[in-house]
Amino acid sequence: MLILDEKHLFIHMHKCAGTSVCRAIIDQVEPERVEFFGYTVEGEQRSATSKRNGSVWKHSTAQRVRKWMGEERWANLENVVFASVRSPFDRAASFFFYAKRHNLRDKKKYPMIADSSFTDFIFEHQYPKDTIHSFVESGDGTCLVNHFLKFDDIENSFNQLCEEIGIGQFDLPTLNANPSVVNYDFMYGRRERMLIAKMFRREIKDYFPELV
Repeated sequence: MLILDEKHLFIHMHKCAGTSVCRAIIDQVEPERVEFFGYTVEGEQRSATSKRNGSVWKHSTAQRVRKWMGEERWANLENVVFASVRSPFDRAASFFFYAKRHNLRDKKKYPMIADSSFTDFIFEHQYPKDTIHSFVESGDGTCLVNHFLKFDDIENSFNQLCEEIGIGQFDLPTLNANPSVVNYDFMYGRRERMLIAKMFRREIKDYFPELV
């Protein structure tokens, strides 16, 4: 999660290029212009401490950030940006590889994934269950986000937003990504695909109608 100039809030969903987006802004602008949780060593420590204390962290929802900011600060925002719209099929597969990679480096991280196949991972519900709706809506179903970045066109989508908010265009770094994986379709058999489709039925209907 990142706030730029007290005007632009970036909401970061798991495995949706949020790290690349927020780190690019941190590296581009003066430090006093940003408030963030995650993305740097200091930011990750701040995020972890804040989460332990029951407050906002890197992956907080828009509703949670609004409560933390208070209505006066929230009302001054010009943009609430969601990073980014990515299909639940790709998110689940990406998280599987991400967790595997980190478990190989440190067995204390994601221990449940150590001996799991992708099928185990799906059917034992080890992946994040968050939906786009849960990240962008208030409790009464009102959408709190007014700008959605598109994962499949993330660099153009991001640079178009940067032009609109006046920080210019610059290269978007590739951070926290799984190496050498372009398409996750090969991970899915019929059973896995049906389970994810059922779990994320509303999200697929509203954000990915081409997958219905």
